[in-house]
Amino acid sequence: MLRRGAAALAVLISAPASHAAEFPPYEATYDLRLSRASSTYGPRAAVGFYQYRVAETCDGWETKSHIVVDLTFREEQTYTNERFFSSWEAKNGGSYKFAVQTTKNGNTVEAFKGTATINAKGGQAVYEPLADPVPRKEVKKVTLPLPPGTLLPLAHARALLQHAQAGDALFRSVVLNGSYSTGPRVLSVAIGPRHGDIAPEPATPAFDPKLLATPNWQISTAAYNLGEKRDVPNTETAVQIFESGIVRNFEQSFFDYALSAQLSRLQRLEKPACG
Repeated sequence: MLRRGAAALAVLISAPASHAAEFPPYEATYDLRLSRASSTYGPRAAVGFYQYRVAETCDGWETKSHIVVDLTFREEQTYTNERFFSSWEAKNGGSYKFAVQTTKNGNTVEAFKGTATINAKGGQAVYEPLADPVPRKEVKKVTLPLPPGTLLPLAHARALLQHAQAGDALFRSVVLNGSYSTGPRVLSVAIGPRHGDIAPEPATPAFDPKLLATPNWQISTAAYNLGEKRDVPNTETAVQIFESGIVRNFEQSFFDYALSAQLSRLQRLEKPACG
């Protein structure tokens, strides 16, 4: 559950804008806390932060995220989970690269990278281990087929916001993010009604409220492993997402506990000078 908690958060904020030409590159920081404590083996307390950066390149979008969560369990056992995630997605939605490293109390517990190619007939994703000073036999190179209709994060977010703008209540798709070594996931999204523009707050060097001066929606996402038959999702997430593609806050529910995040820093990045 420790590793899953940090890994799941890597997916939440990778939600670019509905139209790539309107997508503002930005960096954000979220304050994390435990909003519902576990009554069994899960955490009783949690605090941390989530840093997320998405930058436009001339031919794609580059994302980087860094999560640190301090978790407290029964008998005051504490663990520090740290996770680094990076990805690059082509603007045409046809290719993808990603890398993940997760540590627990400073010890690496997960480290892999991968590539993916997608076309109208589907595609494939290739996972392989990152360089590890202590090679582990269980980590092997794996190739997974991707079914037709699989979306990369940018394409999924674009489609999601298009459905929201159209007033659709539900949107279901297969998404490859790269955060999970188990491969792509099925995301079933319930979309709430559209809320109007929010009046900008006073700007500060650490917070650009103009990035949130757009319509927004409350959405709820249930995530399932592809090909896994189960009635209960792996995780459920409630999110406030803006038309700019930026998430203001979210709560992610696991077995019997929940983590929440609140946006604390938000800054616009410069676009690249291309051609």
